[in-house]
Amino acid sequence: MRVSARAIALSALLVASAFLKPAPGGRFLHAQAPEGGTLSARLDEARIALAAELELEARREEARSAEAARFRNEEAKLLAELARLPEDAGGPARSLLAELRSVESRRAAERELARAASRGRVDELEATIAGLEERIARGEDAVPFEREDRPRSPAAWIAIALGAVGAGAGLVALRKHNIGTERRADTAEALSRPVAARAGEDSGGSWDGAGPAWDEGRADADLASLDAGRRATFAGLLADCERRGAEIDAITRRPGSAFFVAALAHAIAAELGLDPEERLLHRCAGLVYDSGFLASDPALFELSSLNEAQFAELRRHPEAGARMLDFVPDPFRPRLAEAALCHHENLDGSGYPRALRGAKVPRVARVIRAAESYSALVSSRPWRRVRDRETAIDELVHRPDVYDREIVRALEAAVSRG
Repeated sequence: MRVSARAIALSALLVASAFLKPAPGGRFLHAQAPEGGTLSARLDEARIALAAELELEARREEARSAEAARFRNEEAKLLAELARLPEDAGGPARSLLAELRSVESRRAAERELARAASRGRVDELEATIAGLEERIARGEDAVPFEREDRPRSPAAWIAIALGAVGAGAGLVALRKHNIGTERRADTAEALSRPVAARAGEDSGGSWDGAGPAWDEGRADADLASLDAGRRATFAGLLADCERRGAEIDAITRRPGSAFFVAALAHAIAAELGLDPEERLLHRCAGLVYDSGFLASDPALFELSSLNEAQFAELRRHPEAGARMLDFVPDPFRPRLAEAALCHHENLDGSGYPRALRGAKVPRVARVIRAAESYSALVSSRPWRRVRDRETAIDELVHRPDVYDREIVRALEAAVSRG
């Protein structure tokens, strides 16, 4: 944004300098004589940047205040509930209150750091402005000079044309920046909250059972490549996982979601060169990774937005899901449990529940993380626009802090075959 604002400011100054004429007998305050400087242009840039920072910070502070108010409201509700309950019956409410306060404590610290960073930027800009004003007052910027009132020269008209082109380019760059910033913020919000779509039109309606073209026959082909004993074992596991996936989709109101993520995880595993059994395990992981939602209050999935307490409850689904795989045979359970437990971990350590970083995030979980996010981006949700395939992949590519680059490349190759 700073680059775009600078382009606009400088272009506007270029046009203005071409049109500017002195009053009779007058002098230019900051006219650029051949031996003059550019401090006045830098001063204008700094003032534009300061105004933009102050406006943005005002908006950010409004959002921080709203977040703090939501916490106080939820805290008051829990305290009122505790006051009505007998001492021996208030354990769950007290635990929830403690967790809510812990989350708010972290968020409050983050808000204060953000305020301090903004204050630092404002102080730096104000100091820059003061310094430039002092230098200009000492006459360092330009030497005032007289100029006759005469028709504009060809050079002036060229300056006007270049200024107009520069202003247009600056506006286009600023628009692209704003669109990109909005899209990244929208994506971060959509992919960070484990919220299911509401039933009906917003969730994309019913699912007809059809899979993507690039998945057709993939599972059958990998099963056929195994010997008879292993084929029966994996066929049984896959059937059990498909039943679990259907249960998850029913409670989350996302028809066909588990099947799509499973198909994409299978395709990514194939692009990565994994063997048929590993590919089938990735498919099974894509069907059961959200098993923990089955332990959540079904009413939460009727909501289009969540408060912090409800969000905290849903954030517990990775640990719950890792414990809800008793139907999986012992040799395969650890792999599927890794997918359930770690599919909200990010490569930079900002995920949950264990804040794992880099290679410590199991590969199967990194595959599910990318597949689930892509599925969310190209599916209808109440809280954001649907993305096309190219835009969705672009957003994953531009989040190397979250997604494994090699896995995103494999995902792109897989979906491009359809």
